[in-house]
Amino acid sequence: MVPSKAWLVAALEDPTLDQQPVGTGPFRFDSRTEDSVTRFVRNEGYWGGEVWLDAIEFVPVPDPDTRTDLLLAGEVHALQTSSNENIDILENSEGIYNFIDVTTDESFIMLNSSVAPFDDIRARKALAYATPKEDYIALITAGLGVPADQLFHPDNPYHNPAVKQEADMPDKAVELAAEYCADVPANCTDGKIKMEYQFVEGSVINQRTAELMDKGWSVAFDVTFDLKPQQGHIQDTALGFYNAVAWRQFAALRPEGDNVWLMCRTIGFISLNWPKYCDEDRDALLWEATATRDESIRTPLFQELAQMLHDDYLYVFLTHTKWANSFDNSVHGVCEATTLEGHQIICPYSGRTGFRGVWMSED
Repeated sequence: MVPSKAWLVAALEDPTLDQQPVGTGPFRFDSRTEDSVTRFVRNEGYWGGEVWLDAIEFVPVPDPDTRTDLLLAGEVHALQTSSNENIDILENSEGIYNFIDVTTDESFIMLNSSVAPFDDIRARKALAYATPKEDYIALITAGLGVPADQLFHPDNPYHNPAVKQEADMPDKAVELAAEYCADVPANCTDGKIKMEYQFVEGSVINQRTAELMDKGWSVAFDVTFDLKPQQGHIQDTALGFYNAVAWRQFAALRPEGDNVWLMCRTIGFISLNWPKYCDEDRDALLWEATATRDESIRTPLFQELAQMLHDDYLYVFLTHTKWANSFDNSVHGVCEATTLEGHQIICPYSGRTGFRGVWMSED
């Protein structure tokens, strides 16, 4: 979002303002206890129509099992989760209704191409080959995850069926690591490529995933872990202070909405092209696809994009994320908010829910 100049000046003087968001929406910030609860109250001066709820409290619960238990016990009234096991529970629970979305973002390992070792495509390929994807699907998603080879879900018209993400090929990973280490021995230990893997601390799923990945990668990599709060990883990623990081992205409703993550122009001291990889040919393709609404032109271009991303080995795709926005039956109006012109605002999708039209009953 774009903060006002007045707020930016004030935040330089008072760093606590970073934890006190200001906006013009249906609710205004009231209070926050980090890692406990953030409370918003109704904005009595809201310009966009009636707001029904007096207040909303957001409670971070890193463990998806605990989160689901809280909803089923009535301790919270709504949740968002991408845990396949818990979504299965929620879809089969009485007193709960769900908005399920399977065509938004993808889960993957993202690599920084601007620093060693992943400035060398051999190292990037080796990591893809060493990734234990089959075990990830079986153990982390309980066999319920939809494997991803690219940024487009199989039901998406831009999906390229020819693109296949390599994984579970440890012998090839060892060969590439040996070749890399012969040329760049300073970046290796005992014939294995030294790397750091970042993921969010406090997340049970991320910890389990890291341990599983390390087990697979260890055939070709000497892995160290870097755990930080999520905001710390986002900052490090934007600045390019990482090797490999657990990431989730590419959730734009139209694919050109993801151009910002891919184009050369968004690389800098602070980058939104997180891998810091510039490809002028890819930029030209994105501009051509964005400049038209003719799907006979756009579709093959975005399918070519999927192949280009595969061939650069910047992302090791794991799964197409399945999201559930789940609500207690006492919560109503989740899809009833409209614009001032009377058009319906989009219902919950991905990990996003709007609360302007929400109201609650006592049942």
